[in-house]
Amino acid sequence: MLGLVDAIRILHDNGIRHGDIKPQNILHFPEATQGSGKIGGRLVLADVGVSKFHHEATALRNEATNTRDATISYEAPEATSEFRNGKPRPRRYDMWSLGCMFLEFVVWLQYEFEAVEMFRKQRMPRRGDPRTAPGNFFTQSTTDDGPATIHSKVTDAIGLLRDDPRCCSDGDSTTAVEDLITLIERDLLQIDPEKRAKAPALHKNLNRIVQRAHRDPQYLCRLVNPSPEIPRFFQRSKRRDSKGSTRKLSLSSSSSVSSYSGSSFTPTDTGRSRRSSVSSVSNVGRMSKMSLGDEAAVIEEES
Repeated sequence: MLGLVDAIRILHDNGIRHGDIKPQNILHFPEATQGSGKIGGRLVLADVGVSKFHHEATALRNEATNTRDATISYEAPEATSEFRNGKPRPRRYDMWSLGCMFLEFVVWLQYEFEAVEMFRKQRMPRRGDPRTAPGNFFTQSTTDDGPATIHSKVTDAIGLLRDDPRCCSDGDSTTAVEDLITLIERDLLQIDPEKRAKAPALHKNLNRIVQRAHRDPQYLCRLVNPSPEIPRFFQRSKRRDSKGSTRKLSLSSSSSVSSYSGSSFTPTDTGRSRRSSVSSVSNVGRMSKMSLGDEAAVIEEES
């Protein structure tokens, strides 16, 4: 995750907004960790085809953003209104999309891939409800000038993650998972783009979590016995037994953090990449857990 933020930081530092950050555009290249026998890998931020190069800051530009190719589920609240009103889209648009994706990562980390699918279904609009596009993380007012708000199901999900005994604070002590959720809420999922962190600040804040986890593995999450139950919110109804109880987690409550070796912006030969063993992070149900410190590179997908 830190490597992905580093890649976005370098894009933004060079005046480039990615514009379509989503799990399908995060590619995983498996690599064996030397001497450990464990399979890690490199995450690659792909499909820079929607990216926009900006010579000037958003506030100094007059031209509108002229693309609507970004995926609706991860688009920021300002996307529709700014496109309609002819306003330029800031680089901090990417921060919202990253927050959506990182929140799904945390759900996956805690409750497996099925929970991510159920979380998406929870955000789907009811029939005839014009306030929410399919899967969005916010709810739009029915009036053109009305404010957007964080989707109530996103708020519910964050509350349940915070209440998980493996995540929640114990007095003055926090966990990496809890601090990551706080970072997502405070720095990324903000309706006002100006309240979202810039990429360098986000990298600094996330790096602080990663480095602490390196020093103190117990900071990652709390060991809980017996295993906590998966909240009903993240379950399919068929998973519940006749008494309506939720099923137990079978995952270990501990996780490892891979090493991070500094800047991970590595332009990659796309032709060679396509011959590698590579998976999209959208296939997380069939992948090993991603760590906070996984590295990332940036490539542009071939057209």
